[in-house]
Amino acid sequence: MNISIFQQDVLLGDVKKNRENVTTWIDKVGQDKHIDSVFLPELWSSGYAFQDLKRIADEAEETNAVFAEKAKQYNLHVFGGSIVTNRENKYYNTAHIFNKEGALVHKYDKTHLVPMLDEPTYFQQGDHAPHTFTLDNLNFGLIVCYDLRFPELARMLTLQGAEVLVVPAAWPKARTSVWLHLLQARAIENQVYVIGINRVGGDDQTEYGGHSVIIDPRGDILLEAQGSEATITAQLKREDVYRIREDVPSLKNRRPELYE
Repeated sequence: MNISIFQQDVLLGDVKKNRENVTTWIDKVGQDKHIDSVFLPELWSSGYAFQDLKRIADEAEETNAVFAEKAKQYNLHVFGGSIVTNRENKYYNTAHIFNKEGALVHKYDKTHLVPMLDEPTYFQQGDHAPHTFTLDNLNFGLIVCYDLRFPELARMLTLQGAEVLVVPAAWPKARTSVWLHLLQARAIENQVYVIGINRVGGDDQTEYGGHSVIIDPRGDILLEAQGSEATITAQLKREDVYRIREDVPSLKNRRPELYE
């Protein structure tokens, strides 16, 4: 699978402008018939515009309709980062994935909310464990940003059969080294590809660090963006996952009966 990541600068609260930037990018990437999937960061349509959550969430349906249309138009899987959604007057940080036919194939509400960014004050945490989904014969798992600090989620997805772990994020620049170390750790310990999609730019609270990466199942960084808006593209090879799992059979050597 050939993938392309958009490390995006996000305009606080400006859903229409952010969506215009993303659709322009998809239109450009979609011209490359070799690209199978595109990936966006966390809260790419609004950032942490907590005072405007209702207005932002009201845009979610239109945003997802645009993704479904672009997926069909360009024969792309669209990993839509995450956006603000509203269910029963509760706001969630929700990821959506669309397949090449424009169908919504996976949805996930962020499980762990960031106290340092006041997420628990404004968002409802997801109450359903993440699960895997399959696209083009690759098994994916997805977690969002702060979830990365909780290795139980990545291991659970690996045991479900994940071969690729996707992590859309709005990770602060001040903790860029932590971001990179945790992504590599999740790849090494689970022997999966890890795709980390971070945003850039800043808001009233935080400057965001970029350094989106594609990491192979050995934990080696294949490609890394820097601190400005960028696109990175790479190929994922399913056989590489099983080659490293054969070479270093750590998953087979687990002793779960001792871990409780």
